[in-house]
Amino acid sequence: MRNVLLLALLFVPLQAHAVDVALNLGVIEAMEPGGAHIGAYPSVGVSLAFPMKHVTLIPSLSVEAAETGHWGFVGSFVTDFPLNDWLGVDLDVTVIHDQPGGDFRKSEFLLGAGVGCSFFFGKNALSPFLNVFRDLSVAGWAIVPGINLAAAL
Repeated sequence: MRNVLLLALLFVPLQAHAVDVALNLGVIEAMEPGGAHIGAYPSVGVSLAFPMKHVTLIPSLSVEAAETGHWGFVGSFVTDFPLNDWLGVDLDVTVIHDQPGGDFRKSEFLLGAGVGCSFFFGKNALSPFLNVFRDLSVAGWAIVPGINLAAAL
């Protein structure tokens, strides 16, 4: 983590840039490593984009809910490396809180990381991604493809 922060500091611009605030709408498909369906989770949230010289740092917070009755909060940190005006490569780290209904005592917490890309349309972005999560509460893993639309506010 220290190395990531040091690397990010190398890209800090000499002049300040505006921070972009966006509304995020997304959906993920959580699957067991063998492909068995765990749940489809639509989500809504907000993100802040900090554009720097060669990279954009994007923390976000969302809430998601599945058809299984599970729901939770999602915190992500994306590092986007723009390749040109319309495409970027993304690396992310994500923490998920997931609970059945209103029973916080049965909450699970997952830590994941993944890769994706972002297609830019002005200040808006459409971002497909693939993450792998480790369940920190019980033994288990999840493979999670998804897509997110960030609409600048």
